[in-house]
Amino acid sequence: MNVPLSDAAPLACQIRAARNSDADALADLLVSSFHRQEGLAGLLYPFWRMALREDIRNRLRRQSLHYCCLVAVVQPPKAAATSASDSPDIVGTVEMSLRPQFTLPMQYWFRSFPYLSNLAVMSTYRRHGIASRMITVCETTAKQWGYQDLYLHVLENNEVACALYQRLGFSICRTEFNPLTMILGQPRQILLHKALVP
Repeated sequence: MNVPLSDAAPLACQIRAARNSDADALADLLVSSFHRQEGLAGLLYPFWRMALREDIRNRLRRQSLHYCCLVAVVQPPKAAATSASDSPDIVGTVEMSLRPQFTLPMQYWFRSFPYLSNLAVMSTYRRHGIASRMITVCETTAKQWGYQDLYLHVLENNEVACALYQRLGFSICRTEFNPLTMILGQPRQILLHKALVP
């Protein structure tokens, strides 16, 4: 059950590692965040959800030392609870793994760095600091892995996300071009970097 919160409502949110049993909820959250449900794209929606669910299950099953998937969970308000079996809602997620960054200067090509991906927060729970809290946990984890850098990509037209990352101390490392941006006028991807304080 997803209950929207007002800006004034207190939000008790727990950040924890994702479990195999979270795969369905994570697929729903990611598909609704990154794929359109109307028009012709809506016809592919069930396919995207199924494919994403299996991909998530595989990643969670093969977790390595340098991979983490976090979820933000919120307990439904008591007034909205219909039974004692109501469980916490998964309202946010982010993944972090080590990836090479071939858009950096050549001396960094064969080194891997902590990289954030699939950051999503359910629309009714945005602007409550959930994304910031998940990123803070990722920063702590990256330092525990022995790294002092964190990278992620954002689309240049995603102004809300760009503002969030800037507030959290990320800066532009590189603006990337590809055939879609040049031929079809699609928004460019921006590689962001944050130096983590030891």
